[in-house]
Amino acid sequence: MGTDVWTEEGILIPIDSFLSIITKTKTKKIISNINEVLKQKRWEEDKNTIGEVLNIKSFDKELSKDELIESLGKIVRDQVKGETGKYGDSWIDNSEELSDVLSAVVNTMAKDPSCVPDVSEVKAFGSYRYSGLYEVQLGEPYVCFSPSECFEQVMTDTGKALAKALKTRELDVSSWSVVSY
Repeated sequence: MGTDVWTEEGILIPIDSFLSIITKTKTKKIISNINEVLKQKRWEEDKNTIGEVLNIKSFDKELSKDELIESLGKIVRDQVKGETGKYGDSWIDNSEELSDVLSAVVNTMAKDPSCVPDVSEVKAFGSYRYSGLYEVQLGEPYVCFSPSECFEQVMTDTGKALAKALKTRELDVSSWSVVSY
């Protein structure tokens, strides 16, 4: 019997907060962009479109802002699987497909879509004990963005002085997890 341990990080946005960026004026454009994403094939060898994987044909262009938000929220929540609890585990089925759909939302809402990152994944957490995240709501979906796409890490003057003293150009940062039994 073995244990695998690793670390992950991300910018976690609750699905309701994420969907609240949708405005009435951009609703039709968002629907159009989502419908384009739903027609795309996910993998070359896969004959299914993203819409078929998520069991969505297309969104009606006449949906109101509130109807679109409600519909997207339901689609994402329906993909949450597992259970919550002290030793619970939750996950999102079809996270990659949902990421593509939600990326269409954020890209449409951005003034310059090339400046915003795509959604890296959609996650749900089943246990505070396993995740170590006490600020999340268990069993609820979170839209995740990669910190490396949102932040820069720049060497300080003291770091530059250390690198110079060590006769190197860079200082590598290591991270690790410790498990004891």
